[in-house]
Amino acid sequence: MAITAFVKITRPINCLMGGLTSIIGVMITRQFYIPSYYQLTFFVVLILSYLTYMFIAAAGNVVNDIYDIEIDKINRPDRPIPSGVVSLRHAKIYSIVLWAIGIILSFLTVPISPAGFWCPIIAVFFSVIGFVYAAKGKIMGVFGNFMVAISFSFGYIYGGVITGALNQLASSLVIIIFFLSSFFMLQSREIIKGMEDVEGDKIRQVETIAMVYGYKIAALSAAICGVFAIIFFSLIWVLSFVNIWFIPFLILGDSAVSLSIIILLSGVESSDKQHRASLFAKIGALFGLVGFLIGSI
Repeated sequence: MAITAFVKITRPINCLMGGLTSIIGVMITRQFYIPSYYQLTFFVVLILSYLTYMFIAAAGNVVNDIYDIEIDKINRPDRPIPSGVVSLRHAKIYSIVLWAIGIILSFLTVPISPAGFWCPIIAVFFSVIGFVYAAKGKIMGVFGNFMVAISFSFGYIYGGVITGALNQLASSLVIIIFFLSSFFMLQSREIIKGMEDVEGDKIRQVETIAMVYGYKIAALSAAICGVFAIIFFSLIWVLSFVNIWFIPFLILGDSAVSLSIIILLSGVESSDKQHRASLFAKIGALFGLVGFLIGSI
């Protein structure tokens, strides 16, 4: 069993990138609630929040591969489990270990967080969402898309919980706007991905918007979500939640998402345009994540 296979099965890039959302959640709310003792442990809190997200996300990704084994045997035979490099039994044990580490890390945050035991409670809640999606979410269509968007964006909420900032209305508004911007962006991209995967989803009977209502409704839904993402992303600057270094990422992110919407609506049944729309949505999401991080420093 190659160590690299156990790393690959967690989708490390996604975990590393997603973990930044928890750091951003802490950074953007630190001004609202930082008890004197908390300042001494600020770096520790950042690391614990990041690692908690990373391990819980990694566990969810392993569970995802466990449930996708039959599909991956056809579509992705090079993945660790279908290729036989990682056995199903070892994958199950591995997912439990990763999840346990993530939850333990959330408990370690309790003594140095004003939120107390809310940290592990939130961590467990989002773990359940991630696991349910891996087991059943993919065939749930729209509901499954919502679970993906929520799972990736939960770091913003977790970071706000750690600082205790969600106890205050002003800081709660900050977190909600960051969360909604990320949520709608990811939701838009998930709908577009559903348009790209219609043929494969017919076999699996996945009830995506494109499958149930057709390409035009799916494209319109993705476009509406993209518009909401742009609105909330722009509000972050308008309401002065971030510093001036956020501006370039605001322009680039909004431009990328706008291009995604324009391309998508100009040819809803074109697989090439669907692919390009998905790519620009992904680029917009990346600019958004980096912008959040730079803007919150």
